[in-house]
Amino acid sequence: MSETATARAREESFLTASFRDFYREVARFRKLVEEGDWLSEGAPEEDSGDRSRQASTAVWKSLLIILERQALLAQRSRGDYALKIFAEAQYVMAALADEIFLHLDWGGRDAWNSNILESKLFRSHRAGEQVFERLEALLAERNPLHQSLAEVYLMALGLGFKGRFRDAEDGETRLAHYRRRLFDFIYDDEPELPREGALLFPQAYANTLDKGDPARLPNLRPWILGFFFLALVWVLLSIPLWRSLVGDLRPAIDEITKVGGR
Repeated sequence: MSETATARAREESFLTASFRDFYREVARFRKLVEEGDWLSEGAPEEDSGDRSRQASTAVWKSLLIILERQALLAQRSRGDYALKIFAEAQYVMAALADEIFLHLDWGGRDAWNSNILESKLFRSHRAGEQVFERLEALLAERNPLHQSLAEVYLMALGLGFKGRFRDAEDGETRLAHYRRRLFDFIYDDEPELPREGALLFPQAYANTLDKGDPARLPNLRPWILGFFFLALVWVLLSIPLWRSLVGDLRPAIDEITKVGGR
């Protein structure tokens, strides 16, 4: 394996693993919010407004600690260049978490809006625009060493990040276009699909009738690509989660095995 390929594989593992670890916590807190149990993450019984603010701060701090710990690990073990790449991935992670908790219907939304992760880590408040500006630069450069970073963008879009396209009339179309471009960049060698009306074997049609109105089957390509993107994101996120769950069960399994052997 070349040095370039080795470096990419190492950063791919670190970036995608960091994203999965972070999003696992985002998903856990999101579930608490949606089930109404999120206040248990905050302060004891007090005024509901104070409890909402303190619980929101507890969720925010938990995610901030994860991002800061990951950045420290990147700096210590991977050097300045890797830290720069991780900082961009971290920006995407913070933007995704901010968007999720700012668009959930919960009592901590106002407190979150006054102290978003992006502002704390990057001193900015325009992720809805800047994520796509950075994404455009990434796709324009097409540096093979940054394919792992492209995977982070693809996972974020697949998990629902919309930014400036959230309320746009053509928002879903634009987001699907970005997902397609990211996929092409990551895998690079996608087979070329036939152009509409092109024939794979023209000779086979030499003696066929050419009269009548042709009927074409519906274009299933958007549905197939959409399904593939969702499946890809699910696979990338589910494998480490499954390992974590199985690891949590290991002590119980060992105990049962000991009892059964007596």
